[in-house]
Order: sequence, then C-alpha cells, then structure tokens
Amino acid sequence: MNITYENLNFVPWGGAGEDNDFYKIWVKPGLLYTCETLDLAPGVDTNMIVYDANRNPIGGNDDVELGDYRSRFSYFSNYEGYLYILVGHGGRLPLAEVENSSYSLRCSMTVPGQATVTPTPRPTRTPRPPRTPTPPTSPVATPTLPPEAALEVRLLSTPTPPPPVGTPAPHFVPVDVWVYYDADNDHGPDPGEGVSGIPVLAYDTTTGSEVARCFTEMSGHCQFTVAVHGQVRISIPYLSIDYVIGEEGATLYVRIPPGPLP
Repeated sequence: MNITYENLNFVPWGGAGEDNDFYKIWVKPGLLYTCETLDLAPGVDTNMIVYDANRNPIGGNDDVELGDYRSRFSYFSNYEGYLYILVGHGGRLPLAEVENSSYSLRCSMTVPGQATVTPTPRPTRTPRPPRTPTPPTSPVATPTLPPEAALEVRLLSTPTPPPPVGTPAPHFVPVDVWVYYDADNDHGPDPGEGVSGIPVLAYDTTTGSEVARCFTEMSGHCQFTVAVHGQVRISIPYLSIDYVIGEEGATLYVRIPPGPLP
C-alpha cells in the first residue's frame, strides 16, 4: 500500500463551524504503516491523531519538526483491522481562510528490515578500593603427649550454627529504549521517526522472572527502572531483539532500517 490523496481541504460541509477529516486504512500485524500530510497550502498547520480498531487513541503528531507544519505518524501494527486517522487544523485556521486550506495525505506500508540495537552505557560507577587482606596467623604446633599422660575426653554441647546468609538485596537498573524507523537512512533517530505500540519486556537474568513491561509511546520511547539481583535482559519480541544490560543501566536505540515496499 502506497496511496496519496490530493486536493484535500478543511472546507466544512453545510456551513459547519470547523472541519476535521477522518480516514481509515486496513492494517495487518508485523507491518509498519506511516501516514503524513503533504503539500500544505500557505497558512495550513495540520494535526494528526491515530486510533486503533476500537477507537482508542494510539498517538499523534502536530509538526514533523520545528518550522515544518506537516504531520507524520508511524505505527508498527500488532493486530489486523482498521486504523483510523483524524486530520485537522486544531482551530488555528480562520473560517475566512478555509477556502485555501488544501493539503495531501499519503499512507504507506513497509516491511521493516532487521532491527539493530545501539547501546549507550551510563557512566561507570567508581569502584570501591580493595580491602587489605589480613595476613594469616602462624600455625601453632600440636603438643606431643608424654607416654605416661592420660587423655581425658569431655563431651561438649554442639554449638549453634550461625544463621544462613540472606539473599542479597536487589539493585536498581535504569533503562531507556528508543525505537525508530530510519526513513531517511541516516542511522539516527529524527523527529517523526518514532514507532509507537512496540512492547518492551525486561527480565532478571538471575531469576529469569519478568520484572517490567512497557509499550513505546508516539515518540518511540519507553523508560523504566527495575530492581534485579543480576543483569537485565531486554526483549522486544516483534523485532527479535534480545539484549543484556549491566547494573549500570543503558539507553538502547533500536533502528528499523527502511525496507522495500511489498
């Protein structure tokens, strides 16, 4: 799918106060969908909001970047059904000027390439100075009993064993994850390239238990701090990402390279 609708506008029907345009596209799981406004007439500043099949808001975008009033939103689908797109001008266009409010809308579908992870480690903690080992004491010679000495044996009560050492306290590991579709292939995240709705899972490598889960927001970002006994394994199932983070934490940039249209 790579469709462009041209000569659209915000002229209201029947003299209504404000016009918003609704669109819907059919999406399938595992594919990346990007919708954006183009060819804005002078003075037009679009705003885009995207909803899932149940009309729940997923996210949106106002400006692609500072000074660029187009709108763009990318969504990595995890279901099959309709995706709804609302395009409006947010009341920023006077009714007297809506006759010249033309714009275009383009929606495209791509098959993401192999995602890669670029970790950015956090500052390394200052190690503690090593302890000075205690020198061993000199062995004490065992005295030899003379032949005529008698050996007296006394039964003593069994000493109480020390309590077992408790489980080490967990430590806290901060994690930042950014997932982006590298549309311009510059190997870096840019405004409007964030991919929303991607589940990110965190596991304790010592216990194997899941300790956190989040979904990327419209900027492609999710963040959490977990309490673990070992290291943190980050899993992004939809992108086949599995990455282990040390106790100092890290920021992960997950790049989805542009792929050919199916």
